[in-house]
Amino acid sequence: MKTVAAVILAVVISASQVFAGSIGDSVEVRIISDTGAELPFYPVLARYPAKKVYAEAVRGDHYKLLVHNKLNRRAGL
Repeated sequence: MKTVAAVILAVVISASQVFAGSIGDSVEVRIISDTGAELPFYPVLARYPAKKVYAEAVRGDHYKLLVHNKLNRRAGL
């Protein structure tokens, strides 16, 4: 479970300075379980410009990462 959660967290953190949802407007990141439920993000205090969140994963479950770029240019993840 720790490995899955760490991978998901790393991907979300990798969204660089542009993060999703209510934190930023440039990139939207969502994590969807096999059941179709969206995993909630839990914000973590971090130094600027890093914006970090945690998402809890369950061992054995599968997830999809949906990344929507709202910019008119490429975004690195």
